[in-house]
Amino acid sequence: MPLQTILIVGAGPSGLLLALLLSQSGINVHVFEKDLSPTPLPRAVFYNPVSQYEFQRAGILEDAKAAAFVGTKGVAWRDMKGGKVFGMPGNGGMLALTVEKLVGVVRGAVEGMEGGEEKGEGKGKRKGGVEIEWGAEVLGVGQEAGEAWVDVKGNGKGGDGEGVRRVKGDYVVGCDGARSVVRRCVFGEGSMKGFTWEKQLVAADVRYDFYSNLEDPADSNLFMDPERAWLAFRTGKDEGLWRVVYRDGDRASEDEIVARCPETLRGFIPGSPEPGQFEVVRVQPYKVHQRIVDKMRLGRIILASDAAHLCCPYGALGLNGGIADIGSLYDCLLAIHEGKADDSILDVYSDVRREKWKTIIDPQSQATMKFIFSKPEDVIPNHPIYRTTEMMKKDPEMAKKNAPSWLEPIGLET
Repeated sequence: MPLQTILIVGAGPSGLLLALLLSQSGINVHVFEKDLSPTPLPRAVFYNPVSQYEFQRAGILEDAKAAAFVGTKGVAWRDMKGGKVFGMPGNGGMLALTVEKLVGVVRGAVEGMEGGEEKGEGKGKRKGGVEIEWGAEVLGVGQEAGEAWVDVKGNGKGGDGEGVRRVKGDYVVGCDGARSVVRRCVFGEGSMKGFTWEKQLVAADVRYDFYSNLEDPADSNLFMDPERAWLAFRTGKDEGLWRVVYRDGDRASEDEIVARCPETLRGFIPGSPEPGQFEVVRVQPYKVHQRIVDKMRLGRIILASDAAHLCCPYGALGLNGGIADIGSLYDCLLAIHEGKADDSILDVYSDVRREKWKTIIDPQSQATMKFIFSKPEDVIPNHPIYRTTEMMKKDPEMAKKNAPSWLEPIGLET
C-alpha cells in the first residue's frame, strides 16, 4: 500500500533533503522545525562526493556548487609556528558551504514543491505535497497500529487549550540533531552509547586575511600539536571569512570561552594581529562525542543523522555521514511506497548505517582527531597521510590505489 505521509522532525539539511527526495517521488511530507529560521551557528562546512551524489539525485547539485566555494589551494599540515610540514593539492572534490547556506539551497527546492507541484524544470508534473512548519516544537512522539504521530506546539495552528495538536502519518523520522526529542521520547534517555572527548573545542568564524599571513597559503590549514592544535579554513566564497577551530580550557564555562575568544585568537593566529585587524563574527563552544544508538528504527519511528550518531568533526564525517543516512532511508521508504519491499527493509537500513558508522565514521574521525593532536615529527615519515601525500607527487594513481580506506573521504582525485 502506498505511503500517505511521512512526518519529519527537524528542518536542517538532512530533514529537508529527505523531504525533497520523498516529495519528488510522490510521497507527502510534513516537516516540523522548532526554530523560526536556519541556525547561523558555526557547523559543518565540507561536503564530499557522497553528499554530492545525494545532492545530484535531489536535483540541487548545481545550485549547491553555485553557492559553494571550491578550493584550489589545497590542504596544509603545519607546525604551531605556521611552517608547512606537508600538504595535498586542491582537487575540487569538496564543496565548502555553511549549513545556513546549504539549508537555503535545499529549502528553496523544497518550498518549490509545496502545494504538490514542482517549480522550475518539469513544472506542472504532479509530485507529493510538502508542508514545512517553522516555529513548531515537537513535544511528544508515539505510534500505534498502522500509524505514528507527533504532538506539536506552536506556529499558530491551534489545538487543545495548551496549543498542542497531534499530527499523524505513516512514519516519523527524527532528523532533529544531537538533542533529538524523537530519540528521547521513543528510544529513551541515555540511548546514545559511547563517550565524550575531554577536549573542549571552539568554532569561531573570523574575518581575517589568512592568505597574506601564511607561508605557502592553503584553503585548509591544520596546525598540529599534542595540546594546542587548531584549524583554519575557508567556509565559502568570501575569502576574508574563515572558520577557526581550537581547543580552550576544558573546565571553562561557555560564557568565559566566548568572552575571551578574541584575546585567545590573538595568541596563536599568524601575524599576531591587533584587535582592529580581525573580527570575530560568531563563536560556538562545543563538546565532542563519539556516540551511536543501538538501533535507528523502532517500529514506525526512525532516526537519521545526528539524532542517531555523533562523531568528532575533524574529517568532515558528521553531516556527510548523516546525508548518507538520508540517501539510504529514502531508498528504503520509496521501496515500501512502490510495493517493492515490506517495512523490514527499515531494519536493514538501521543495521547497514550503524555498521558504516562503526567501521568507517567512528574509527576515521577518531584517527583524525588523534592525528591533529600529535607532534609533526611523529608523523614523518611513517604516517599514512604523509606517505599518501608524498606518493601523490610521484604517482597519483598508485596513491589512490594504496591509500588507507579511512583516507577515502579526503578525495584523492587529481
